[in-house]
Amino acid sequence: MAAAVAGGVTSVICPPDTDPVLDEPGLVQMLKFRARNLNLAHLYPLGALTRGLQGTALTEMVELTRAGCIGFSQAEVGLKDTLVLHRALQYASTFGYTTWLRPNDPWLGNGVAAKGPLATRMGLAGVPVVAETIALATIFELVRDTGARVHLCRLSSAAGIEMVRRAKAQGLPLTCDVSVNQLHLIDMDIGYFNSAMRLTPPLRQQR
Repeated sequence: MAAAVAGGVTSVICPPDTDPVLDEPGLVQMLKFRARNLNLAHLYPLGALTRGLQGTALTEMVELTRAGCIGFSQAEVGLKDTLVLHRALQYASTFGYTTWLRPNDPWLGNGVAAKGPLATRMGLAGVPVVAETIALATIFELVRDTGARVHLCRLSSAAGIEMVRRAKAQGLPLTCDVSVNQLHLIDMDIGYFNSAMRLTPPLRQQR
């Protein structure tokens, strides 16, 4: 919070992968209380989409919203069960809530660097662009079916951006963002790769 204020940031959205996970109203209220006492940047929490971010049982979104959550997310923990994601979007759509999702296929997106010549040369497990585009295609179809509002977090590829552009043109209720890292750095900038400095999603090629 102090770093945010020092950088001129007045509002911070807190993802739910805190310790403990923001899946209970009391935890959200405690977080907001502590943030108010710090009297620094404004804090807006995202509630966990599933209990403990385990991807099985949905949280009580209504109660979490009353406690102060502005939306719901799985943070960096991917939802492998499409049925659970479908039910979560149905729930969110019923009450007009926004779900924040990072499009990343959990089976394809477990590498540490963008798939390409650099990752191959350094012997690093690569994350292909299709890990993002396959996840996007799934989300778009679920949004089309449920009408839920979805914010797509940290897009990393030109192909993904183009898919979002087409989906928005079709009227799907989508918004998206991109990490500042993706705007200013490319895969060559990882140098000799330090696992302690791993970026998620990984830096892509220049295009």
